[in-house]
Amino acid sequence: MSIILLVGAVGLVLYKALKARTIRFRPYARNRQIEPRVAPLDEYSFPSGHTLHAFSMSLIVSHSFSELAPALLGLAIQQDKWRSFRDARREVTEAKQRVLADG
Repeated sequence: MSIILLVGAVGLVLYKALKARTIRFRPYARNRQIEPRVAPLDEYSFPSGHTLHAFSMSLIVSHSFSELAPALLGLAIQQDKWRSFRDARREVTEAKQRVLADG
């Protein structure tokens, strides 16, 4: 249980520090045509809590099951890659929406 709390605490500190230093506004802040469906927890979209949790869980499980570490690290990296791909796709979608709204 102590490893879970330790990893969670370190992750939270890193998350908050990165949020404070890397100012990346959410898409709806850059494009007023996008309306959020739910209220966001904060105004910045980076870093991703999903990626943070993927890496944190990988560390925790790898601590107890070291033979799973390579696969779990691979899955955590894939989570990060998927988020990057999805963000790039979102930028293209937003551009299309702007063109359609202007046309």
